[in-house]
Amino acid sequence: MIQNVVRGLVAVVGVFGLFVAVRFWMDPVGPGAQLGLAALNELGYSSLRADLGSFFGVGGLFALTAAIRNDRRWALVPLAMFGFALTARLATAAGHGFGEVIQPIAVEAAFTALMALAARVLGRG
Repeated sequence: MIQNVVRGLVAVVGVFGLFVAVRFWMDPVGPGAQLGLAALNELGYSSLRADLGSFFGVGGLFALTAAIRNDRRWALVPLAMFGFALTARLATAAGHGFGEVIQPIAVEAAFTALMALAARVLGRG
């Protein structure tokens, strides 16, 4: 039962990641602004599309694959990605205060915990 709940939650994270990636690819300015980022020129537009679109796209694709295949190995990539992002956010908060980074820290902590759980309870494939 817990395995199916985890698979469902991991699938939701995967679909969410793919949705955000598509948003960055279609119109990088909107989601970029929501994250406090602005494209100043073509390089900025390209970076938002490539860097953030890729981050969310790869994380989403691997999470969705983990859920569909019921295979814990696929959860390791988003686990590492969210874990690194969480570490970077905590380092920023330590140096600059929590301010507006509380929400992303909470989301990345939840996603990291979920992927760690998936890496434990999903099948081996």
